[in-house]
Amino acid sequence: MELDDLKQAWQALDRRLERHDALQLQLLHERATDRARSRLRPLMFGLWCQTLIAGALVFACASFWADHHDTPHLVLCGAVLQAYLLMVVVLGARELVLVRAIDPAEPVVLNQRRLAVLRAWRVRTSPWLGLPWALLHVPLLVCLAANNGEDLIARAPGFVVMQLAIGAVVLASILVFIRASRSRPRLRAALERSASGNSVERARAALDAIDRFEQE
Repeated sequence: MELDDLKQAWQALDRRLERHDALQLQLLHERATDRARSRLRPLMFGLWCQTLIAGALVFACASFWADHHDTPHLVLCGAVLQAYLLMVVVLGARELVLVRAIDPAEPVVLNQRRLAVLRAWRVRTSPWLGLPWALLHVPLLVCLAANNGEDLIARAPGFVVMQLAIGAVVLASILVFIRASRSRPRLRAALERSASGNSVERARAALDAIDRFEQE
């Protein structure tokens, strides 16, 4: 075989190997992204349940304060719960959009960015969903009592004030703890992992694995 023929054959073999490697890498991308999406399915299921249930309760709260329109403090309690549930619906819908943006057909780097946006969103919004319950349990108790024909605020105002005071102390303590964690990287990272959730962290690990493989 002539030297030129050997060189051309070698170049053709290189091109085939490059195409083979590119195809294998593409398959790895798709599998990694599919794996990431599958790990987000429990989160999607929970978000759908959360959003649908909160949406139904929004109408229940509207019906409650409409039925007690002649009692201002009951209207206020119902409206406060309704506002919180509306926030849950809006935040849940936004999060569902972010989850669905993870697309196996897109490059891994782009999906990593989208997952990072989702993670940052969950870390930022988790306090808005959890912390209010330090105080929200009070209007909830008032509404439940009102449905049973009892006005808890009129009947036991001391109990209501005590519950609000305890809730305020708990809320302030948690806020102080969160603020203190900002100066402790390990604690802050642990809190962020907890806020982002297991599904997001596992999906992130799946995409990071293929990214490390590419760099190697």
